[in-house]
Amino acid sequence: MSTSRERQLLPSLSPSQSPAPGDWSGVSLGASDLPSTLTGLSVLYAGANPSGALQIAAPGATVRRGVVRGSARHGVYVHTGGVATITETTAADNALDGVHVSSAGALALGDAPGFDRNVLTGNGQHPVTLPANFVGQLAADTTYA
Repeated sequence: MSTSRERQLLPSLSPSQSPAPGDWSGVSLGASDLPSTLTGLSVLYAGANPSGALQIAAPGATVRRGVVRGSARHGVYVHTGGVATITETTAADNALDGVHVSSAGALALGDAPGFDRNVLTGNGQHPVTLPANFVGQLAADTTYA
């Protein structure tokens, strides 16, 4: 029996008729969540919280083919205890970092990079911020702008 869940999700849009950054909190994978895969998730105009539009505190979270855009904070924020694999995902036009891995968060370690084929563009601070020991998980085929 697998403890992993894979979710095919519909886009998550702003509840406002005139969307703006920070319209809603966003999506959160908590520390007690099972390892989860989010495929095709769009989180738009979120970030009404101290961290980011997509918050990961779960060990073993995978985000693939997602879009995180227009956050009032970071696009993706990996919290203390969170371990994330992020592939084929766009983090664009967020107020702070496109992807922020906290000092006690992590990118998944393994044979394949934990951060691969992503597009990080137009973010207010940095495309990605992470602890130095995870730099080797950044694949060369990610676009940083």
